Amino acid sequence: MKHSAILAAAAAVLAVAQCGAAENNEIKTPETSKLFVRHVDPSSGVESWLLKPGIFSFHQQGCYFTQKSMTDDGRFIFFWARDPEFEPDGKTKKKNRLNTTALIDFKTDTIVDLHVPTRIPFLDVKTDQLWYFRSEKSGETTEWHVCRRDFLVDPLKEIVVCKVPDALLKDVKKIYYLSTHPTLTTDRKKMFIAAHLDDRYEQGCINFETGAWESWGTTPFFANHDQLNPVRDDIALIAWEKCSRTPDAIEYKKKTGWYPRMWLAYPDGRREMQPSRIPDHNYATHEHWAEDGKGFYWCARGVHYQDLATGKQETVSPWPGAHATMSANNRLVTFDMSVGKWYRGCQWQVGFWNRDTKQGVYIHSVRPKLCDDDGGWHDHPDPHPAFVCKDRYILCTMNGDDARMNLSLTPVAPLVARTRP
Repeated sequence: MKHSAILAAAAAVLAVAQCGAAENNEIKTPETSKLFVRHVDPSSGVESWLLKPGIFSFHQQGCYFTQKSMTDDGRFIFFWARDPEFEPDGKTKKKNRLNTTALIDFKTDTIVDLHVPTRIPFLDVKTDQLWYFRSEKSGETTEWHVCRRDFLVDPLKEIVVCKVPDALLKDVKKIYYLSTHPTLTTDRKKMFIAAHLDDRYEQGCINFETGAWESWGTTPFFANHDQLNPVRDDIALIAWEKCSRTPDAIEYKKKTGWYPRMWLAYPDGRREMQPSRIPDHNYATHEHWAEDGKGFYWCARGVHYQDLATGKQETVSPWPGAHATMSANNRLVTFDMSVGKWYRGCQWQVGFWNRDTKQGVYIHSVRPKLCDDDGGWHDHPDPHPAFVCKDRYILCTMNGDDARMNLSLTPVAPLVARTRP
């Protein structure tokens, strides 16, 4: 791409951001909000905006990378939060999971405690609605429901959408999870899930209107990372997440020669394994659909993409990544990678890659570890960067120098400008 075209692209991104701010001048932005502070990476010089440490809780963390944390209109940010509990000695922090959820409303420039029970909810960034599961005990039984919050109406009002179908939960003794990464059909009338029930791995859709369970069948392996195609309701990505260490997965790889993490699932029960055929990259961590639904990408010591129609695979970012997302036009990539040995709470860096110029920059060059590698950390403090607010920002979780997790938002237009030749 020519120099003038690159500058034009950067100017266009910035114009969209400024136009959005002008049309919604009553809505704050991370740059103008009293809730955020400016941060400059000491190595790369990239400017980001951080939610003020401790303004709501000790740890403040964005959603897992498959679910965006900020709505397209720029008004809301949904995040996880936790204040650490202590052992009886009063000094040692308990390493428990995040225990509440909160909402930033840029129109009022305030933070609201949502009290949403969550593994990973689905934030519909187009309608400003949050979808999740809630359980309720009734005598000796427990009933599960799909619930929703409408942020534009009343973020604190819980709407019960439907009961989780009896056909799915009948005779189930233990629910490990109903979904790790729920997604909705294009008409928002169904939710696709991959559930772990007893020793079964079920995939299918909950129909909100009829309350029916529409089964897509089962897998004999540990399947999660369930993601319905964003523009098609007849195909989903699922992952054999434990395929690096279970005996059945190791045997599968010996038999086929392929690392069997990524699978396409269909309503008729078909499952098609999608191997990483990039030379010397027969591996995969953390896959994600492209926003146009025409393909998906994954990490394997770089970020790679597969076209759904042709099966063609290509490397879209050569820099190492563990989690990644791409912009709506598939030309920009953001990713994270552990620095040194990976463990929960290790050091991380967050990068940006411009496919048009083949140039990159680190948003956060190296962030400090949160804890030592003692095997006891149960939170999930990986950065999980994602393009949000119609690609105006990259939102991620950033380890702070004060041993806190915190939210970081980085404007995209300056990153595009930085990665010109």
